Amino acid sequence: LYKPSYISLNTVLFQEGVIFQYDSSIFLVSYLSRELTVKNQTFIYKKIKDDILLNPRGLIRKDFYHQASLSRAFLDMIYLYTDFHFDNLFKLNWDECFELAAIYENKSLVKRLNSYYQDFKEDAQAHRINLLEQIDKAIKHVEEFPNKDILQGLGELLLQNHKDWVKDNLKNELLLKLKIHREAIKIQ
Repeated sequence: LYKPSYISLNTVLFQEGVIFQYDSSIFLVSYLSRELTVKNQTFIYKKIKDDILLNPRGLIRKDFYHQASLSRAFLDMIYLYTDFHFDNLFKLNWDECFELAAIYENKSLVKRLNSYYQDFKEDAQAHRINLLEQIDKAIKHVEEFPNKDILQGLGELLLQNHKDWVKDNLKNELLLKLKIHREAIKIQ
């Protein structure tokens, strides 16, 4: 590996589940841009300013190399690429991203970070609303489900005292758990 450099970009973002497109190449941030292949392994180096490259914040020391944390890899990506598509922004620690953004000293990066964050918040809200709707449908379905049918096809698998508990409690226990989960989502 060229030094100084650290593994970042697509490699970390794929490992962490933020992008879904697999690439067998190893992506690194370094003082130069270069692509090389050693024993059928491709290494893709992307040049970044020395002040960023040499800043240890958000880097994880491995055995013989450094690797960007998820937040640092995300910031490297939006610093180097102005319009990149990410598949799953739910994995990011946004507070950490905003803290680490200072090392880039770049207003355009902060603007892109804010834009991705706003998109994430809108997606999260839509996801939350959809989840609440699904939970409400489940609650309605369980409430309407006839008690006499709860053990249909399963009665022979249970002892009588278990059958009695299931008939008396299962529906209410499930409804309680669904309602608690719904309220917890509303609070978020």
